[in-house]
Amino acid sequence: MNQQEEAIIIQKCCKGDHVAFSVLATAYQNMAITIAYNIVTNQADAEDVAQDAFIKAYTSIKSFKGNARFLTWLYRIVVNTALNKQKRTTLIYVEQPEEHYDEAVEDSMASLKSNEQKKYIRQALLHISEAERVCIILYYLNDWSIAEIGDITGFSV
Repeated sequence: MNQQEEAIIIQKCCKGDHVAFSVLATAYQNMAITIAYNIVTNQADAEDVAQDAFIKAYTSIKSFKGNARFLTWLYRIVVNTALNKQKRTTLIYVEQPEEHYDEAVEDSMASLKSNEQKKYIRQALLHISEAERVCIILYYLNDWSIAEIGDITGFSV
């Protein structure tokens, strides 16, 4: 969906159109679950976090000013919701759901290198603070720009 379509849908949402919001939720659901999963490391919890985040987004959609992309605003809500759900006393192990590859791709060196890199990144994530972990996940595993991460986390660039 382009920004113009998104803006029209958001206007409808601000008028209380929950069907219009379901279009946004459907478009961004998988990405929200992925971000949440990388923080809470449990699929059921990640789905709960995503659902809670979408409820928060819907109830506060009128506060969305449009200064940033809707996706950035939504992901800030997802990250904050996930961090609030995560217990501070436990270590977070970031694990992606199993990836399924064709046998030909599985045998390729590129795939092996990528998997090894992700493994080492996940292990390293165990040894840094929660705030650093979120930034690393957004940047390296989800390809967000530094500016977008700053918008999501509230940290300075």
